[in-house]
Amino acid sequence: MSNNIPIRTRAIGGFDKQQVDDYLAALSAEYESAASKEDFSAIRSEISELKKTLAEKEAKLTQLKNTVAKYEEDDESKPDFDNLTDSAKKFIDAHNEVVKIADETSGYINSTERKLPALLKSLTQITKNIDELDKELSAISDQIGAIPIEEKSEEPKHTEKDIFDTFIDEFRI
Repeated sequence: MSNNIPIRTRAIGGFDKQQVDDYLAALSAEYESAASKEDFSAIRSEISELKKTLAEKEAKLTQLKNTVAKYEEDDESKPDFDNLTDSAKKFIDAHNEVVKIADETSGYINSTERKLPALLKSLTQITKNIDELDKELSAISDQIGAIPIEEKSEEPKHTEKDIFDTFIDEFRI
């Protein structure tokens, strides 16, 4: 029965035509307010900027294509690949030499790092020995400083031999 009713008067999904039309009108108004004319003008200006950029890129691409075509036609302006190959070989050889030097340097550094703990231990022992010698020298210096130093008198001191000779000379008289 509902199939015989024309679509304009028939109820849609439980709603009558007026309710559906009101709902669609509300959606249309909401869409119009969401997408304002300013948004459209901003989008249009962005599109024009993109078109300008695209035109510049196409011009550059055309220029590059023309340059390639010119090189393909003219044999004299082609790059000398032999010189490029020689230069590349020299560069690779220089690079390999640098890598070799870096490897040798790394090996030397690694071997030196392995020797450092033993060297530091030896230096520590030498430092301890120097400290002990310093203590011994200080003790010797203290002992030397403790020895009384007699000042020289004006008259010379007589030795035992001089005293004995004087004694004998007195008895001979």
